[in-house]
Amino acid sequence: MKVLETKQFRRLGDVRDRTVDIRLISATHRDLKELVRQQRFREDLYFRINIIPIRIPPLRERPEDVPKLANDILRRIAAERGWGEINLDDGAISVLVSYSWPGNIREMRNILERAAQIAQRSPLTARDLESQTADKGSKDLTRPRQSGLSTNLTMRQMEARYIELVLAEEDGSIERAAKRLGISRSSLYSKVKMKEIARPLVQSDAAAD
Repeated sequence: MKVLETKQFRRLGDVRDRTVDIRLISATHRDLKELVRQQRFREDLYFRINIIPIRIPPLRERPEDVPKLANDILRRIAAERGWGEINLDDGAISVLVSYSWPGNIREMRNILERAAQIAQRSPLTARDLESQTADKGSKDLTRPRQSGLSTNLTMRQMEARYIELVLAEEDGSIERAAKRLGISRSSLYSKVKMKEIARPLVQSDAAAD
């Protein structure tokens, strides 16, 4: 905090302050404003680092970028491994675009690298990708994710379960979940407060990501 405020620091055991000229760039996939509201992130630190905020949407919100990113990743993989050019056919691109990418670009690189290593040819096809599963045991890449909702639920229960799923995908962020659901934050807060909706806990170390 002192370095950010005064651009000065003192080394351990030193007797004088030193001045530094730095530019701080910080990144997180958490909603720091929401964490400040929950008193889980220091407000004074938040206002010192939140000078020029830049939001980079996750891949699921910009599917039009997926083909270009995938081809760029494959070019890098080919160069690193000394392989020839690796391309994707239309079926493989459709598979990549339709996937939600919970692990974002890191997950994409892992899946493409595995597929390229196993296939040992170009272009990669949808079949090459279908056995590549997402991290942490999620479903196959070519299969739509299952929500786990039962058709025996009432409409009220179905709505509650769906909102819980969206909240889970947004790591408990009311602001982002409300935006995706198309409802106001106050409405979503009200549902959570009345315990109609189970809200996932935000990890305490999120701000350090």
